[in-house]
Amino acid sequence: MSLFKTRGWWSTQCGNGDEEFDQGCLCVGNVDNAEDGFAKIVVGSYSGVLRIFAPQEPAMDDNGGQSDADSLLLEAQFSAPILQVEIGRFVSSSGNLHLIVLHPRRLSVYNVSAISGNVELGNHYHLGLMFEHKLQRSAFRLVTGPFGKVEGRDFMCVLSVDGTVSIFEQESFAFSRFLPGALLPGPLAYVGHTDSFVTVSSSFLLESYKYQVLAVASEVDKNEGQNVKTGKKVLMDWSYNLGEAALDLAVTNCRCNPPLIYVLGERHLFCLKDNGALKFVKKLEYSPSCFYGYIHGVESTVFLLVANHSGLLMVYQGVCLKWASQVDFVPVAIQRANLRGLQGGMVLLSDDGRLSCSYLGTNPSVFTPPAIESREINYKETDKELAELYKVIQASQKSGTSAMKQSDALLSAAVTMPKEPVNYVNNDNGEQQTTTSIALNVQLRVVLPLEKVQMTCHFEKSFRVSPAVVHFPTISDTVQTRVIVQLEEGYVPSSLCGSIAVLYTGASGSPCLVRSTVCCPLSLVLKCCLPQKDADFKITIGCTKPTVKLDELFPEFADLTVKGSGQAAGFQFHYGGPIVTILVAKTSHRYRLQSDCFGAINLLADDLRSRLQLYYSKNSQLDDEELVCIYSNPLPFPEFFSVVNSHLKERHRSLALEKRLAQLTAQFRAIQKRLLTKFKDKTTCPIANFNILLESTYRQITETSQSIESHTKQLDRSLCELNSSALFLCLLIKLYANVKPDEYDLLKAALCPPLQEETEQGWEEVVTNNVSHLLEVAFSRQGQEATPRFEQPNGLPENTETLKKCITTVVERLSKGILLEEADETFDDEESGNVGTSTNKFEGKVQNSDFGVPLGSAFGKKKAVRFSDSSKENEAGRKKLLKIESSEGDDRVFGMESTKSEGPNDHIPEIDTIAYDTQSLQGEF
Repeated sequence: MSLFKTRGWWSTQCGNGDEEFDQGCLCVGNVDNAEDGFAKIVVGSYSGVLRIFAPQEPAMDDNGGQSDADSLLLEAQFSAPILQVEIGRFVSSSGNLHLIVLHPRRLSVYNVSAISGNVELGNHYHLGLMFEHKLQRSAFRLVTGPFGKVEGRDFMCVLSVDGTVSIFEQESFAFSRFLPGALLPGPLAYVGHTDSFVTVSSSFLLESYKYQVLAVASEVDKNEGQNVKTGKKVLMDWSYNLGEAALDLAVTNCRCNPPLIYVLGERHLFCLKDNGALKFVKKLEYSPSCFYGYIHGVESTVFLLVANHSGLLMVYQGVCLKWASQVDFVPVAIQRANLRGLQGGMVLLSDDGRLSCSYLGTNPSVFTPPAIESREINYKETDKELAELYKVIQASQKSGTSAMKQSDALLSAAVTMPKEPVNYVNNDNGEQQTTTSIALNVQLRVVLPLEKVQMTCHFEKSFRVSPAVVHFPTISDTVQTRVIVQLEEGYVPSSLCGSIAVLYTGASGSPCLVRSTVCCPLSLVLKCCLPQKDADFKITIGCTKPTVKLDELFPEFADLTVKGSGQAAGFQFHYGGPIVTILVAKTSHRYRLQSDCFGAINLLADDLRSRLQLYYSKNSQLDDEELVCIYSNPLPFPEFFSVVNSHLKERHRSLALEKRLAQLTAQFRAIQKRLLTKFKDKTTCPIANFNILLESTYRQITETSQSIESHTKQLDRSLCELNSSALFLCLLIKLYANVKPDEYDLLKAALCPPLQEETEQGWEEVVTNNVSHLLEVAFSRQGQEATPRFEQPNGLPENTETLKKCITTVVERLSKGILLEEADETFDDEESGNVGTSTNKFEGKVQNSDFGVPLGSAFGKKKAVRFSDSSKENEAGRKKLLKIESSEGDDRVFGMESTKSEGPNDHIPEIDTIAYDTQSLQGEF
């Protein structure tokens, strides 16, 4: 970085920024042979546009800006790209300077002449073609000079892409030669002192070839032509190993001193004599883009201008850095010229066509700062003003967000959807399958026209959303779009809610977000079916009010299969998913939910509780008592931890497959290397069945990749089921321990983190850390024994023992009435009579329990319902419910005979005699 900047004198933009330029696209000289001798700037582009400029002092236009219309002398469009432009004496019949233009297949020489005008508009310039040479090979680089040490004339040398040099002696073709070992072309320069060419080969060698050697290297009785295919081998004069690729070459010819050859490499700057001897080499600490060498002063001092990709321009004298300044852009070509009004100005050209003439140094400042008026400071007024500003700052901090939303409320979003989803037949993979989906109609209305508006629809991974992201280039009034939502096959959703977010830029320039929450109907994921006779998982939920028939709670299911008078119903997830059965007790205020999938109960259990609250809120005029739902049985920890263990096994299997794939790919690369070694061997040797091993390894890689792809979907399904099971467990904990709403939100945030399997940390690690944080922070008590610390996993855990201890400890604390928000409150250990934590009791239970009876079930059996600061109405309702349950008993609560079962759920009746015919339905329920 430099404190100085180049002083801009004149600049312009070549084209509209859609043209490309490179090193050979810039040259300077008196191309029109004007009498004043000032140089003109010639610029050619890869788009085939030729421009000639005569820079002068920039004038001011009527609007106060700089105008460079008079600087452009000529502009011409060619049919082929312009690779390089040069100025020299290329016409044998004239000693004037002419312009030569190199195209990929043509070399043209033009005469630039000024024609005087008859009016006040001035002169205009004409570009006349003198002659041209058609090239047989694609050109790469052009170099001009007095080859053969001729005087007053310049010849042309064209280097082709295949390494062939073609010499043109003005209007006539001389000869073509192949450079030995040429693979890729490189920079080319002419050394007049030794009459030789220097170039850099693809082997990173700087090679020198004499002009006379190239001229005589031809076979006898052969006519010279560009399409030469044979000839004598060309011998190089000398070579030097650079060790890196070269960006450009420059030769400084001075009468007082021998010429020097400068090579700009990717990391070094080389300087060699004309005989190939190295003079110095300088290591560059930056990435150079271009350079230019010139001789200045009476002593013929050589200076180098080197530009880099950081926007710096360095001036070197030998290896010594003399000056450094910043440039507004990264130049790809540098020239030095004597312009009208600027002697020795630097001409810089960028790859996008920015052309500027500048110089080094600084301009004297003519600005004189005015004298500062001295005045006495009134501290009282200053303090008063500071206090007012402080009030404004505080007001903006409090209401800044709402004020910004009101000022930037330029867009509103409305989402509508039909009451019922639509069923249609899908013929994917040649199989007909009924698909249920719902269409969300999103309407966006704007106050002012907006651009680049993005709408994102986010649902959980159990649903397929099409389209998930919609881009609106411009919204002027109102726009509507349609989003299709459907359930993925094999997934168990945990929630029917999603969000639609619209992102746009407000009037103040800050990004604004409009979010709308959407809840899909239950029929999108469930359909009616016959209730199941038996199931693996059974949950009984009680309430303080009489039960309601299921056909009244679920009126949208017209074909609801009921038993008796709405006492039993079955719901099945689409695509042949798990079945959830709801049973309503005849006499007691209980509902039973049972299914073979533990996570599938969550959606219906939460929806059942919401529908009961809505039902009794509509009928509140009959009874003012508040509805309270209670779960009094032991919490289903074994069932929940079974889902956790299943998900952890899937993660371990996924990790094993990834390791297997890594081993196979490493083995595949090793076999390829061995085969390549055998193929490179000069002596023929058998491949020793490596081809069979290679094919077998490739087949195993393909099979393992397919297994990983299918297992990834299974892992996603397992994660969705785990999230649903965790939400269900949180709901049961809330009903079991009478958890307050804020505590329930905190518990749900800890046990149900928003995760995906693509993240580094999985569900087990995150939940373990979250629950450990709750135990250490939210349950901490001052002056007592600290909460037991659990080891937090750094990677994928081997088992879930730590997670089980953390979750059961949190539930035990909640059931004892410890509030999450009251961190300094103590509690009484009712079993031991001591005041403090229950760490020792917890550890003892863990050692003597295999989680057959979950931790926390002891106090669950002693106290069917645990309360902490409940209202009188809730207390009365719970006492009423307990009274009803104690009088009714469990044998025929649901109108069915039960058999005794073993295990922690032995108090839940087993349903053995459910019949699904009409007569038995009327008799049982």
